Amino acid sequence: MGQRKRLSNAAAALLFIAALVSVGSRCWLEQRPAENPHHPTRSAFCDFQDVVYYPARAAFAGINPYDPRPAEEGGQYFARYPAGNSFPLYAPAIFVASLPLAVLDLTAAEILYWIFNVGLLAFYGYVLLRICEQRVTTSSVMALATVLLVCRPGNANLYFGNVALPMALATVGSWWLAERRPWISGLLLAVACIKPTFGGPLFVLLLLRGSYRAALTGFGIAVIANVAVVAALLPQLMDPNHLLEMLAANQTVTELNEGVDPLVSASRVDFLMVIERLVGQHLQNVLRYALTFALLIVAGLAVRRLKRSANGDGSGTELNSLAIASLTITLCIYHNIYDALLIAPAALAAFVNLSKSQSDRRRGGEWLLLALLLVPAVNYFTSAKFLTFVAETMPPLATSVQQPAVWTMLCILNGACLMIAWIILLIRCFHASKAATV
Repeated sequence: MGQRKRLSNAAAALLFIAALVSVGSRCWLEQRPAENPHHPTRSAFCDFQDVVYYPARAAFAGINPYDPRPAEEGGQYFARYPAGNSFPLYAPAIFVASLPLAVLDLTAAEILYWIFNVGLLAFYGYVLLRICEQRVTTSSVMALATVLLVCRPGNANLYFGNVALPMALATVGSWWLAERRPWISGLLLAVACIKPTFGGPLFVLLLLRGSYRAALTGFGIAVIANVAVVAALLPQLMDPNHLLEMLAANQTVTELNEGVDPLVSASRVDFLMVIERLVGQHLQNVLRYALTFALLIVAGLAVRRLKRSANGDGSGTELNSLAIASLTITLCIYHNIYDALLIAPAALAAFVNLSKSQSDRRRGGEWLLLALLLVPAVNYFTSAKFLTFVAETMPPLATSVQQPAVWTMLCILNGACLMIAWIILLIRCFHASKAATV
């Protein structure tokens, strides 16, 4: 038995290492050069440079990285730092968190951050197994980490050097610990608030769930920490008029980015993008907020009913609650493909339920749910690198993919499948809570 366990651990570790070598070599060969931040093909670590590295260096030099103006229009940030894109509205606390990397030279910082993300990926696999109450072994953690690594969201996170993985971990941890360790949950919420598209919806869902202590604690820590960072590093932003003007200009530039604009983006996974792409125009902000809060309120009612019907019993109920919450956060507001790491709890829950299901009907439902959730993991058809490969090796297929109707379908496929999965989870939730009260 011991020999079998050692062989299993060795096989899982070798598989994980092979995947790391494959992804890591690609990142190294396609590293975005500092002297050419708009390189047409080499884009590895572009998010790390534009979100973590250069903004932190600028902030600690007293230069406002939120300023979207180009150098020729007086923008000090772009005049001094070779960022490829404007710095989006991440919370100022990211500057402090990024400081240990920002003091290094760029290549060393990228290597360390990549290694850090690899470690977080393995830890994410460990946390997910613990949450699902599965047996935690070296082989199971390595196997799950390998799956996360080779799927498109995990691959994209490591390739671009995004912060989606630590944000996903903070979000999942905050939700999971909200009832048992509200102070730790609050700290994790404050971390998730670094990326408002994670922390904002999480805060609302925690309130709707009734986890007031965790939600208010995290909100308070986030406000105090970020105001302190702004006051210390960028005091010019303490002027309300200047702040509002800068925020509006920054958001306008951010939404023009081809990866963000819902009418052209090929990598967004949220439901708002699906709606705007289908109607062929940008929705007014009031409609965007209305749809966002509608999804949050429906999901909040669902998890609150689950909480009331559980009567303190069963991690299964808590796992379903986490699945709904994480999927709702992904759908309700802007999220790119690397943010789909957040749907891992829902996918793993479907896999666990599949192994426990007795009836064929139940198993069929779990297979459907799992298939819908796995679509963003395997859908490489809108990846720029994949499309380049297809164009070079299979020109007829590339021509077919570029047809407007086909391209639109491929672009909205991720968000549409996640929305269907979300509806299925909600129906199950309301049925389960109703049955528990009968």
